[in-house]
Amino acid sequence: MKLIKKQPQMIVRNESLVEQIPIDSKYIIYSGLGHIVLDCNLLKDENMNLFNRIKEANPNNYFFRLSFMEDPNENINEVRCYLTNELQYLKAKKISKDNYLCFLGINFTIISVEKLSKSKHFDDVSQYHCLIKNIYIDNDMGEIKEEVLWDKTKYGNIESFLPKELTKYSSFIESSRKRLFYDK
Repeated sequence: MKLIKKQPQMIVRNESLVEQIPIDSKYIIYSGLGHIVLDCNLLKDENMNLFNRIKEANPNNYFFRLSFMEDPNENINEVRCYLTNELQYLKAKKISKDNYLCFLGINFTIISVEKLSKSKHFDDVSQYHCLIKNIYIDNDMGEIKEEVLWDKTKYGNIESFLPKELTKYSSFIESSRKRLFYDK
């Protein structure tokens, strides 16, 4: 899967926000069902005064989230899984017009496993690169924070090289590795 876009979003629980404050439609991703979703980076980059005005007008009525858009048909040698803090998979939302997958969250872990090459001597042993990152968005300015927990390249069962404190992720890595080995 290829990561197409990583975007911080501001969600304001006020459907009538655009009637109260004039907001250009280029900042609005979605409007309806009691909330408005705004492109946080575009808003901050182009109109910081409007960003602050929205926050001041809705002091307890907004939050930030992250959106990750992926194309499952590109870079088939890489698999990513998005996990909650409780080690549950984040469910993907399909974006039908582009056939993209969209993952939405506030605080989660991303495990990325990429198949790099096959061994010269053993056909059933591949080289993998694994990256485990914690990602969250702060609720003040909508800034993305990332912490790399593990970054390793190894042949074979890469999950067996995990440090003790990260073994809770081994089944997710193994599943991703097997998916790459058998499906592709």
